[in-house]
Amino acid sequence: MKNLILTLFTAPILFCSCSDNTNSDKSIIDVASVVGKGSVHNVSEFIKEIKYIPLETGPNSMVDIIKSLTIENDKIYIGDEKGVINIFDINGKYLTTLNRIGKGPEEYLGMLDFTVTTEENIYILTMEGEVIWYDTDLKFIKRMPLPKNAMLLSFTLLKSELFASRSINISTNPFKQEWIVYDNMLNILFSYDSKPNNSFINPPTAYIYDNTLRLYSNKSDTIFNVDIENNYSLSAGYITNYGKYSSLETENSNNSISLGYIIETSNYLFLRFNFNQLAPEPFEMKAREEEIEGGTRRIGGGINREVYAVYNKKGGELALLNQPVPGTLGLKNDLTNGPAFYPRFITVNQKLIAWHEAHELISLAEEGKIDKSIVANLKENDNPVIVIATPK
Repeated sequence: MKNLILTLFTAPILFCSCSDNTNSDKSIIDVASVVGKGSVHNVSEFIKEIKYIPLETGPNSMVDIIKSLTIENDKIYIGDEKGVINIFDINGKYLTTLNRIGKGPEEYLGMLDFTVTTEENIYILTMEGEVIWYDTDLKFIKRMPLPKNAMLLSFTLLKSELFASRSINISTNPFKQEWIVYDNMLNILFSYDSKPNNSFINPPTAYIYDNTLRLYSNKSDTIFNVDIENNYSLSAGYITNYGKYSSLETENSNNSISLGYIIETSNYLFLRFNFNQLAPEPFEMKAREEEIEGGTRRIGGGINREVYAVYNKKGGELALLNQPVPGTLGLKNDLTNGPAFYPRFITVNQKLIAWHEAHELISLAEEGKIDKSIVANLKENDNPVIVIATPK
């Protein structure tokens, strides 16, 4: 059976650009028809409620630049670039910190990603490509050994004690990339070659929605479903119609559009597209400087050519979002008169998550661009403010 399933995941299926966009059984995200027709949209069109949660700031609770965030059982888990996970309650009160940076058997050198189960077990994907398991009391349970000749690069929780990860097989030349479904002992339940062409360019991205693993790549026009309840069967979930703007239809990649990121709720897909030279409102991004041994380094900057969009799953309409404020992507916040909103993460119960640095919010309030009540009692050096939105 496993070999039979694997035959479904061949390169012509997973990474081709499907030319037939007329199949009535598939949902078509028609990008080509709305290019040049973007407009400013309000938060209230898609969101019912927005809450701002200032995180308690103290010597033990300082959050570095946020790398990943999740909410489980009314606890906010924030993983930062230092590899530390700070835990707060749903009102922002600091609870505790998981910081096991080191070279010991119960420690890790750095963190690529982490996930939290409904039982509040924490799985950390380390910089070394291993998985370390801590329990709800932050006690070390086990270090899951690396799969033979492999290194894990990503981490998607499918359900309790079952997860998928992109893996590099380091025993081949060039390296082979696979998508693998594991149990919590790193036993392989299912695998397939995600890059049959042995190319590191544009590997697929995965997320879980309603017991279905979604896979997509910015070089494919299809968002695929992998049914984890039914022998990992494959089907096409959504087809993105780029028309003449497809990277396979134009000789100049600067005139193409590609999909960068998806967040899915019951009613909407929140999408980020790279419009390249077609971007209607490109802008210069702010860079930041980070202290390193021997000096500083510049991170970020460059020209932003992303366009955000929202796809209505029931009606089939795609809305391209113009910037509500020049240089700011997202939805105009008419619910709270706060900063523009667009989700960065989604929780299991479909709460949409974003955040803002305290000093940025204070500056916006001083300039009269947001309601001052949002920054009440906030200081510039405080921890970030978490935004939790409830979608319609």
